[in-house]
Amino acid sequence: MVLKTKEIVLAVFFMSTTIAFAQTNSGFYKTPAIPSETILIYTKESSFAGLLHSNGFGIGGKISKLSERSGFRKRSYDFEFISMRHPKEISTSNQFYDNAKSYVFGKENVFMVLRTGIGTDYLLFDKALKNGVEIGLNIEAGSSLGILKPVYLDVFVQKESSAEIESQRYDKDKHQLDGIYGGSGFFQEIDQLSILPGGYAKAALSFDWAKEDTKLLCLETGMAVDIYPKKVPIFAVFDKDINKQYFITFFAKVSFGKRRL
Repeated sequence: MVLKTKEIVLAVFFMSTTIAFAQTNSGFYKTPAIPSETILIYTKESSFAGLLHSNGFGIGGKISKLSERSGFRKRSYDFEFISMRHPKEISTSNQFYDNAKSYVFGKENVFMVLRTGIGTDYLLFDKALKNGVEIGLNIEAGSSLGILKPVYLDVFVQKESSAEIESQRYDKDKHQLDGIYGGSGFFQEIDQLSILPGGYAKAALSFDWAKEDTKLLCLETGMAVDIYPKKVPIFAVFDKDINKQYFITFFAKVSFGKRRL
């Protein structure tokens, strides 16, 4: 596997600087808005999230628990199910038919990813005042289970005296632009899935501005790296194999949840 130098440098720099920042700034304490106010320590969190990233979108969930040895660190268990587009995907459609569905020429598999991981959430800045913003740093790693679904296209098939439209699995040696009517739809032959196991790591800054201490309303922005033991066959191989073994993505994630004692 040959990685681009600038992508490696960017990934290592982002991960290393955020970890170092967490280690040196995770000692902030909670200051009550009113000196005589009783402070409740919420030790558990659960949330559901929607996210957008540079190659797709997805949903996720997270369960966190406050560390017994530090009030400024939480152990988290996270899952995400996301779509993962190839950077070179370009949708097209048959211009001679108004109702033809779009498709990506040369694409032989839809790629989806199920991430399950364990992470650490560092508290950088607490809500010094009510209605403030809590800022944290999240570091996480785990399994990245790649799911491949074959692409099916509606193609013209010659039958005796006329041409009919038939759904077929994309074959680069068989299907050309002039013989494709459009995409067959995502759920066509949905049972023909294959699995490609891999791993991931990610780092993000989080901003929680929920007005109630028992609620969680958080925006996360950061970077993730997914890597697999071989190139992911999203595109059919023509003169040059453009498929990748790794994906570096930038994301924004909005989470809604609750805190409990």
